[in-house]
Amino acid sequence: MTFSKKAILLSGILLCISVQLGAQVRQTREEYISRYMPIAIAHMERYGIPASITMAQGILESDCGNSLLSMKSNNHFGIKCKRNWTGDKVYHDDDAKGECFRAYPTVEASYHDHAEFLDKQPRYDSLFAYSSDDYKSWARGLKAAGYATAPDYAQRLIRIIEENQLFLLDRPDGARLYASRYGLKRDPEEWFSSQSSVEELARTEGAVDPDNYRVTINAHQGYNVYVTNGVHFPTWIASSLRRLYARYFADGFEGHVYNIPAWQKVYNIPDAELWEERMKLKNKLIKHIRRRYSDPRQVRLDSPRQMLQVIEGIKPDVLTIGFARRFATYKRAYLLFTNLDRLAAIVNNKERPVQFIFAGKAHPNDKPGQDLIRRIVEVAAMPQFVGKILFLQNYDMELARRMVQGVDVWLNTPTRPLEASGTSGEKCVMNGVLQFSVLDGWWVEGYKEGAGWMLPMERTFADQHYQDELDAEMIYNTIEEQIAPKYYDRDAHGIPHAWVASVKKCVADIASNFTTNRMLIDYEERFYNKLAARKRDLCADAYRMAREIAAWKRKVSAAWDQVRIVDVQRVKIDKEAVCVGEKYQFAVTLDIANLRPEDIGVEMVVARQIVGGQSVNVTRTIQLERTKADGSRVTFSLDYTPDEAGTFDVALRIYPSNPHLPHRMDFALVKWA
Repeated sequence: MTFSKKAILLSGILLCISVQLGAQVRQTREEYISRYMPIAIAHMERYGIPASITMAQGILESDCGNSLLSMKSNNHFGIKCKRNWTGDKVYHDDDAKGECFRAYPTVEASYHDHAEFLDKQPRYDSLFAYSSDDYKSWARGLKAAGYATAPDYAQRLIRIIEENQLFLLDRPDGARLYASRYGLKRDPEEWFSSQSSVEELARTEGAVDPDNYRVTINAHQGYNVYVTNGVHFPTWIASSLRRLYARYFADGFEGHVYNIPAWQKVYNIPDAELWEERMKLKNKLIKHIRRRYSDPRQVRLDSPRQMLQVIEGIKPDVLTIGFARRFATYKRAYLLFTNLDRLAAIVNNKERPVQFIFAGKAHPNDKPGQDLIRRIVEVAAMPQFVGKILFLQNYDMELARRMVQGVDVWLNTPTRPLEASGTSGEKCVMNGVLQFSVLDGWWVEGYKEGAGWMLPMERTFADQHYQDELDAEMIYNTIEEQIAPKYYDRDAHGIPHAWVASVKKCVADIASNFTTNRMLIDYEERFYNKLAARKRDLCADAYRMAREIAAWKRKVSAAWDQVRIVDVQRVKIDKEAVCVGEKYQFAVTLDIANLRPEDIGVEMVVARQIVGGQSVNVTRTIQLERTKADGSRVTFSLDYTPDEAGTFDVALRIYPSNPHLPHRMDFALVKWA
């Protein structure tokens, strides 16, 4: 066990102090990258422009935001007015004297206009044939298309990218990779205050503070800060299945109060009856697909022959795996197509064939998402995949309902940890459709062994490309070795009893926990009732408690800078080994100024040691007891016996303590010993 003074930052609202400087301070390249790379990454995901290219152009054209043009007009990409520009203008000497340049209200507007400029100008169309991680081709293409007149423009962009390793930003999880390479030089509180979205926080989770500690959202006293989504059971359950459940479940199941224990009655349904119902739903899906493929207004194919091949190829007695959702690249629909030979062997297996049905839409401005759909359509048209892999166009509510009710397995392969929830999977399990997903989003809570399949939550490789390769192989292996054999293991009557057992477990133990009804109960019990009770307490006696808390916070805030660490006792790892089962003493002596001893709390925070750019998980927090008070000097002590072998980081955290605070983040002051 290794003990360290590294700090683990508290999440939540942190105090930031801004200082007005009398003179203009030149922005460094590192500061510029840190400030604007989230915008560049967002534009890469939306338009397909490499984030490294955007950042390199911004650095070069604006001199890291220090050029006269950028300071005067927020123009960071040197884009001139041209005849179609209707916005604000500014005049600046460039290739000629007094040239007209575009002016923007904010730097963000300049970044947005740069992306739109490249996306909409026909002369840049050829650039989008390059992948978003091919920065060299993009740099040369920009020069060839006439973006700049400097003869070495491409070389200068490439040099900036490679000097600063900006190519890391072009990879999935790019911000985290970049931050883990360089570390954040900004104040960590400033970093927190600058985050604009949950997705951005997820992308940079490995780079929270200079010591590379990550916030774990539930690290504080096990406090529940979330409610998992649920889906509306009457809307998404097949009507025939709902009637079947109602026959075997408890009385009143149809009354919109879906008592979780009642779902266990699914085990009373005979296997043959439940399987028959599942096959009816699958046949409805197949008929719907055939009807769509027979309508040229809904599906565009190369020839009538291809249409007939698809209609004849799709079969209700074949294991059917569905993938339908918004086609954002982080959803990784491409994983299935990393090894086409392996995929062809799976779908064309004579004894255990498999068919895949894809559906969904990409955002109109999401070119990588559109390219992904185009690739699936291309693969589906290959001779070995016709009728075995389908992409259904015009994704709508009707098709979504048919798919979540009719497929056998629902596939979900998002990049860790970007899945917000995954409600399509929740709709599936209600209908007895088994889930195969990365342990992310709702599946972290939903997964039950024997009721679906999973890819592990933990990453094996920091490099996303290597992780994709591993996940793809795991998908192929799971389908071949687990899913298909279980599906095709039938009795003399054609009933796959092991598969039906998984369906029942899925409905009883998973679906029951992900209804809107459960979600509303969680909101009521975890938040609404507690907030109502706290409001009553705060408002009682003319807001007495509220006034007392406010006064206490003012007192602690005023004295917090005077709270000093006088002495720290801890195990000396340079002189002695740390062994499981042996007792070690920790003690902190504080000068608490004019505060009371009960105003202060001290705890030991234990976390798995971080290696490289890996995430850190807080494994436990242990309170130190107040053992001595002598005037303003107070000692807190702990006798700690390690019970787990391994390498850990340990820190002592000092915080304001008040029993009337609803949770620690209500008053986020902290010191570290």
